[in-house]
Amino acid sequence: MSMTGLEIAPVLFSVLANRTVPTKSDVHEKLDEVTRNTQINDEFGQLAAEFNRSLIDRIKSRAKDLDHLELQSLAFHWDIVAEQIDFTEIVFESEEEAVTWLIEEINKVEDVNLDKEANEELKKLLSEEFRNVVDDFRDRVIQNEELSRQLQAEFQVDALDELAAIREEFDQLAYRRPYTLYSFPEDRESVISTLLPENAIEFVDRQEVPKNPDPGRYVVVGPSGAGKTRILSAFINRLPEDSVDHILLPDERMLDSADVKGITREEFTGDVLLVWEDIHRIDEGGESLVLESTIHELSHTLNSNGHTLYALLEARSGQLHNVPGNLPASFDDEQSVWYDFEELRVENVSLDFIHDLAVRMADKYDVSATNEVLEALIDQTASRSAPIYIDAVLGTTDDELTISDVEALPDNVEDLWRIQYEALQSDSRDEWYVLASMKLLYDLNLPYYSKLVRTIYLELLSGDRGRFRKSVEKLKEKRQWIDIRGKDLVSRQTQYYIHDIQLEAIQVRARDDASELSDVLLSEEESLPTYTQPIAHLNAGAAFSKWGRISLAIDQWKAALDLDPTFPEVHFNYGLLLAKHQGNPTEAEIHLRKAIEYDPEFLEAYYSYALLLQQSLGRPEAAADYYRRALELDSEFVEALYNLGLVLHRDLDRPEEAEEYYKKTLKEHSNHAPAHNNYGVLLKEDLNRPTEAKQHFERSLSIDPSHTLAHLNYANLLNDEFSESQEAKQHFESALQLEPQNADIHYEYGTFLKEELNQAEEGERHLSIARSINPEEYKGANIEIPKYPQNLSVETKKQSVSSRPVAINLGADIPKNTALEATVKQDVTGDGKPDHEQVIHLMDGENKYRLDGFDPTGGEVWTEIKFRSKDGQNTASFDLPSYELYVVDNSLGENSS
Repeated sequence: MSMTGLEIAPVLFSVLANRTVPTKSDVHEKLDEVTRNTQINDEFGQLAAEFNRSLIDRIKSRAKDLDHLELQSLAFHWDIVAEQIDFTEIVFESEEEAVTWLIEEINKVEDVNLDKEANEELKKLLSEEFRNVVDDFRDRVIQNEELSRQLQAEFQVDALDELAAIREEFDQLAYRRPYTLYSFPEDRESVISTLLPENAIEFVDRQEVPKNPDPGRYVVVGPSGAGKTRILSAFINRLPEDSVDHILLPDERMLDSADVKGITREEFTGDVLLVWEDIHRIDEGGESLVLESTIHELSHTLNSNGHTLYALLEARSGQLHNVPGNLPASFDDEQSVWYDFEELRVENVSLDFIHDLAVRMADKYDVSATNEVLEALIDQTASRSAPIYIDAVLGTTDDELTISDVEALPDNVEDLWRIQYEALQSDSRDEWYVLASMKLLYDLNLPYYSKLVRTIYLELLSGDRGRFRKSVEKLKEKRQWIDIRGKDLVSRQTQYYIHDIQLEAIQVRARDDASELSDVLLSEEESLPTYTQPIAHLNAGAAFSKWGRISLAIDQWKAALDLDPTFPEVHFNYGLLLAKHQGNPTEAEIHLRKAIEYDPEFLEAYYSYALLLQQSLGRPEAAADYYRRALELDSEFVEALYNLGLVLHRDLDRPEEAEEYYKKTLKEHSNHAPAHNNYGVLLKEDLNRPTEAKQHFERSLSIDPSHTLAHLNYANLLNDEFSESQEAKQHFESALQLEPQNADIHYEYGTFLKEELNQAEEGERHLSIARSINPEEYKGANIEIPKYPQNLSVETKKQSVSSRPVAINLGADIPKNTALEATVKQDVTGDGKPDHEQVIHLMDGENKYRLDGFDPTGGEVWTEIKFRSKDGQNTASFDLPSYELYVVDNSLGENSS
């Protein structure tokens, strides 16, 4: 069929036929048949036009990013080049073969001469566009039953499944690594130069780094500016050549679970050392377990091929709370991912070290200082993070350092930088604007791409357009405060580098300019390399969400999805936001399902979707299914185990299955206080094993003495099963101390005091508090009906109850060997006749029963009660105890346990 641009039907039909037809000759025949199918080809004709338009635009954009003339020329002459590619008699056995063949054919065209970089970019772009066109075609098949029927007839397979598999293959070909995999020892110097800035001074010996270190799993921990990155570099520099085969170095940060998934596609030929800086910044948002997932997935992938994962990680000691787990305690926790890691704590340095460092840095910055001055500086520095402090002092000194200069130094490096920036604002405001622009990007967790820095400098801070380049040059060459990574000072691929502690001293905050920053990122996204734009919107949205700027987060994530509708992490974060902050679980479900669709191994998406189904959408069966899917990906995922037990226990009434998952939870995490508590509830209420329940409530409280529900549940157990009313009283009181405004606790405690301890006045006081805190819930509390004489059947006085369904509460235990049958009735219409009734049975000491289906708007309620012995004979050998009708909440929240 004649068209302008590249034909796509031969490629996609070929890989589809190859999946379904046994021999190559049969594939040729099948392609001939499909080519004659008018409807199928018409659909592809429409898609091909969009494919070529989009591909040309993206080649142009990448050519601009890379300043690549050959790619620019290819985009300009694309139609001419594409027309010269002959698909006749070509059969592709795989998606990769198709893309590789196309690139080879493009390079054969006269005047096309793409270098390695351009070919890599073209491979990615072709793969992404083929992935997108498969998505579009699959959508059309879903919406068009006739098209679906014809594909089924042509290929005799489930076309949707096969198209999904083809899409996944193209997606893998398009995947851009968010990390670099180096060969070791060949690329040792490249790793070190990536870690250290261009103008770094030579490393000075530190005791933390052995002369010939063994690879292992280490976390280097120390304060900001203590030289942690230099320790990483020295470790790699001294690593014996035969220690590992690869070093894996993440980019600015691994962004999401899709990035983690890419690691499993690597073909490792030996052991790997994972080197990762600033791990305290990876999962600051708390939603995405990228760090733990990377360690888990990489370990599994390597172990399955007979290789080993080693790790050299770095974190700031004051930010360990942002690292998943409970560091440093988790280094000794056998059940933690950190158990086989060793902490390398950056120690205080010797005076000889500080002296050597000061001499080297003075030489680096061309600062003259006498021995007396250096000794004074050393005395000033000895108790601080020496490397960054000395670097800041000498790096901000003009020509000569004097005793008076040293005496005037502030106590910490942050104040030192703050003083420098205050002077910079007066003396060279545009240099300060450059640094302030970088600080705003730092707050948003965005890389310091030069054109984006320049955009913030111009649009938000109103810097002088003509002074930006000169300001950057001064900061790099004269002050040596920043480093440049790129061929030019200002291009979309160039990044600036600066130490975090220098930026943190700049007195601007992105959250104060959030709206303006959001507008700039939306209108000036072209300042970023094309492939980073969706990522930038993702990170900015995460920052805005963290600061409570929900509408700005939504704007950023919508922009990210406009650029990449298949970005699973954006769908995931957007879904969580809709559920938590917008009260829109229906829309949240759509995005969480898309996160799973676009990344079928997105563990957190399965888990979060299960939570949504359980807590907001009221679909416990589906929730259980998605918890199980999460556990198929990670059978040791503690929270999925726990919540599956919870939904089986509370929502699906499957106590034996619930027990299995509570046990699995506690096997993986024996100190999980809520699991012990809810397992105790299950053992008491469903499995009738009160002694075991007692052990679990006690264990829960030993782990977390402030667990209110454990106190409350334990109090009820002690009273109901062990007649230990005084100890029960202590736990009721502990629960009230923890939550003095909890109406449920006041109500249960008040009832306990009146009925068990005969403290009517004190009990009534707590019931009154319950009513005052939650009048709607407890306004019917303590409606008592006097005792009746011995009777086989008793009709109570009619009592009006409103606002909530009701329950019956007998004021004393039912005698042993006796059953109670009560018919509870309600008159809603007011005609004196029951409109609803329910028969309940209470056995051997039970004294409360929850009623279902009663009209919450009110209506008179009464009961007819009969007592029978277990042999079925009526019995009236005891007085009918007093009882009450009281209002309860039928919700399934944890407080009901």
